Formats: sequence, C-alpha cells, structure tokens
Amino acid sequence: MPAAEIVARLVALNAERVKEEAAGTIRWLRPAFQAPQEVARPVEQAALDVGEVVGPGLPVWPQQAPAQFIALRAALGQGPATPPQLARRFRGAPRAPRLGEMLATLAALGQARPLGDGRYAA
Repeated sequence: MPAAEIVARLVALNAERVKEEAAGTIRWLRPAFQAPQEVARPVEQAALDVGEVVGPGLPVWPQQAPAQFIALRAALGQGPATPPQLARRFRGAPRAPRLGEMLATLAALGQARPLGDGRYAA
C-alpha cells in the first residue's frame, strides 16, 4: 500500500475518532493504564420499569364501581404500585388516568396512601 494511502486512511480514522470523542465515546486501548479512575468507577445504569407480565391468569376488572374499589384495594395489598402497574394486574382495567382518580379517592378515604413518587400503598 502506498504511503499516501496509509496517511489518508489514518487521517480519516482520526477524524472519525474525534467525532466519537465529541459525542462522548472514548475507546481506551489500555483502560487500566490510560484511565484507572474509569476502571475503578462502578457502572451506573438506571433501573428500567419493564412492567409486569400480562398473562391469561389475570383477574378480570369488575364492572360495578364498588367492586372496582375493592379489587383496587386488594391489588395494593400485593405491594406499592403506580396506576399503570396496577392496570397491568387486571384484564380490562381502565388506564392510568382513571385509576389515578380511584387511588386518590381511596387515599381520601384512608384506604390507600400516596408515597410521593407516583406509587400508592395499602
């Protein structure tokens, strides 16, 4: 390969790496030597809410309002949850806005308590 072509490829590769580093991607050849503080730092990743598994064994959402509140209160007995998480515990449940209103009603009646992070507990 001619020297001019080698130099041209190196310049192109260098330009590509400059763009990557500007975007925050750094490729260390020897991380323990070049960036020991990065090797020692623990990897941080935010927890992802992937939801609960929706399966055929889920209870059906009741049609009458009193039964809906009873079912919602019972679902909160399984642990703190957000309105979308609670909706996934039933087949045919209303979505978050309606469940949020119902949870606020339960909280006003002393049957549930808001935790401040969007979740409610029994």
